[in-house]
Amino acid sequence: MKYVFTIILFGLSAVVCYGKMTSDKVVAQIGPYVITRAEFQQAKEASAHVPMGEASDQALLDNIINRKLILLDAEHKGLDKKQDFLKMIQSFWEQSLLTVALKEQSNEVSASTGKVTEEEIQALYNQMIKDGQTDKPLSDIYPQLRTTILRQKESEQLNQWLESLRNKTKIEIYKENLAT
Repeated sequence: MKYVFTIILFGLSAVVCYGKMTSDKVVAQIGPYVITRAEFQQAKEASAHVPMGEASDQALLDNIINRKLILLDAEHKGLDKKQDFLKMIQSFWEQSLLTVALKEQSNEVSASTGKVTEEEIQALYNQMIKDGQTDKPLSDIYPQLRTTILRQKESEQLNQWLESLRNKTKIEIYKENLAT
């Protein structure tokens, strides 16, 4: 768990220091935090609902400064070292990493799934007719059948990937500790 926090803290410090290392002009510095013109523009684009103009630019900058001041105060009070905060970071990190890993694997699976053949579509259609699931002509549901088969193939490949992960990793389950 400490390793995860070290990585997160290193990543956060790299982001904070990144502003100091770029050749981009500094818009503001709040203690150790540096806000570059590029970062400010990114924040401006992200808050498209704010009207354009110098007054709104100043309001946005004030908002960013206020957030950084609150972060500095929280760090000064040691809130960044509290166990519940660290658990929240770990949970966020795990969820984010899961999302990225599954997206990457899904992209790989989609690229390698291959094509859906006419025979596969016809076979699914025949099965649906036999089971009474449709009475529509094949031409009406062709795209849906193709998508269904493609999703089934992708799901099978993802399940095979998960099974291979299980097979190459030692997993111990202590059922006696499951009971509440």
